[in-house]
Amino acid sequence: MLIELAFPVIRKIQFNLLKVFNHLVICLAKTLIRIFRLELTITNDTKSKIDGVGAQLQRLVSAIALCRHLGITFLQQDIKDVTVHPLDPFQDPLSKSVFVDKVNMLFKSIGQPFDNSRHPTVTRCPSLTSIDLIKVIVKGIISKKNIIVEIVEPYQITNYYRNICVNLIGYFPGWLDFVNSFKDRVKPDVIYIHYRQGAGGHAVYPGQKLSRELPITFYLNKVKNILSSSPLPKKVFVFTDAPKNSFEYIPSIEQRFHWEGMPGFTMEVLHIDGNNLEDKFSSLGINVEIMRGGDPLEAVAIMSSATYLITSRSSLSYLAALFNNSGHIYPAEGFWHPTPSNWHS
Repeated sequence: MLIELAFPVIRKIQFNLLKVFNHLVICLAKTLIRIFRLELTITNDTKSKIDGVGAQLQRLVSAIALCRHLGITFLQQDIKDVTVHPLDPFQDPLSKSVFVDKVNMLFKSIGQPFDNSRHPTVTRCPSLTSIDLIKVIVKGIISKKNIIVEIVEPYQITNYYRNICVNLIGYFPGWLDFVNSFKDRVKPDVIYIHYRQGAGGHAVYPGQKLSRELPITFYLNKVKNILSSSPLPKKVFVFTDAPKNSFEYIPSIEQRFHWEGMPGFTMEVLHIDGNNLEDKFSSLGINVEIMRGGDPLEAVAIMSSATYLITSRSSLSYLAALFNNSGHIYPAEGFWHPTPSNWHS
């Protein structure tokens, strides 16, 4: 019992020690870059890890945030492909290709594009750490050459900074216009929720310690807290990947490898549990609307302007919350990315 009680405290102490260490190393990195006038550039590897659009865009935003923090250049690579989920509207190759093109158009940043012909030599650091960064900087100082670092994700650095990824929507003019085009559909008296289910049954995915599916009580309690503190909300709107009735989804042949080893995937078929969210949210006593599937970019755009947003353990709503500069954000408990200081606890 004592060990179980002490474990969260030990984890918190460990995290805080690593946070201090990383902050010191990053401070050293910024100093070396400035003193030696090092031409250091980061580019995002979009070939090595193909997953959902929310996860890929969160990695893009985090890479740009790190470059902003370090005061260095970012070279952007387009997203090459995405994992297609059962309720996504782009199930065939053509519509998926159109969707990927749309993502790259909307999320073309104000930085420069990456060009292999102009930048033939890069240093690869898939999961960039602060120590990796120092090694690259020392290499650049010794060689007196410009250094380009290609990364998949910077989370081992950015996750130690609560506010590093906020106020970045201006880096994507096309996305900002897209978000603004949906503002008429976003009502100030609506509580927007992202309910991420996956296969259902609160399954834990490979490499993760917690289920991405939060208990329904988490959402109900958050809504009740909002309703008790504000007379404004009159409706709950839920974005979800959960079907109302169970069904079996057969991914296309080229998408099949994304699902191998995942909960619910057997004999090349993915079983998805049905979830009657209408019934579960009915206890709130106010109007509830459920949006199952649909264009994920439209969902992110609407959540980005929400006055009240309750997120899930998902990059999709986490990304929307990062882009939401004026709403009340209620983050998912136990999510493994940092909670900015202006969000509710």
